[in-house]
Amino acid sequence: MEHLRTPLLSLLVFLLNLSSLHFLSLADDYFINCGSHDNVSLTPSQNFSGESKSAGYSFSKSKAVEDINQLLDISPLYKTARSFSKPFYYQFNITKDGTYLVRLHFSAFSSSSSNNLSTAVFGVLDSKNFTLLNNFTAKNTTNSPVIKEFFLRIDIIDSFRLYFTPQPSSFAFVNAIELVLAPVDFIAENYTSSLPLHTIYRLNVGGSPVNDTIWRKWETDDSHISDQNSAKKAPFKNTQFRSLLWSK
Repeated sequence: MEHLRTPLLSLLVFLLNLSSLHFLSLADDYFINCGSHDNVSLTPSQNFSGESKSAGYSFSKSKAVEDINQLLDISPLYKTARSFSKPFYYQFNITKDGTYLVRLHFSAFSSSSSNNLSTAVFGVLDSKNFTLLNNFTAKNTTNSPVIKEFFLRIDIIDSFRLYFTPQPSSFAFVNAIELVLAPVDFIAENYTSSLPLHTIYRLNVGGSPVNDTIWRKWETDDSHISDQNSAKKAPFKNTQFRSLLWSK
């Protein structure tokens, strides 16, 4: 995880300035419903395709697993997964270099052919052997999907891989994968590092929770202000920002 620490503060600046960008390039865009042959729409413009051998990607030996509970209030995207007790990978054909947005979707469920996914402990690495997740578990108290987001520099190569590596006596899984080429001006021109960026927080300062045009979820900043009396919301040209109140 050391690889990810240095650029994190820079990413916050990029996101605050680029929240209104319009997406996307259709080159090398992948939306995969892992462990299923069915197509699923998570939002009107966020369409995940069932796994196919002719879709520009492939995956190594692993198992497709399905939720045995099939709760109606959960998206079908989170009712299937690809899982294995040994390292496995997804391999993607890449035809254009640039910065790619990668989202990994995890939702722990119980299946008839696998252990309860909430007990899985694993890591995720990319083709450059950067650690994206380490000793990761998708178990949470809200039963909501866990979505991990990264920005990766990928150069023109024959293929790009995401490796899922379980800890000893455990297994790895993933419910869905998004790999999307970002616009040319998405990352600041003076940012030349090849290190991956990991989104930790995304705050709509002074505003309400909102999803933008590239399906990023912006949280309110209320819970991150130590003294609520030190700032107030100030509407400005259809946007919101915080006005700081300074006292002598």
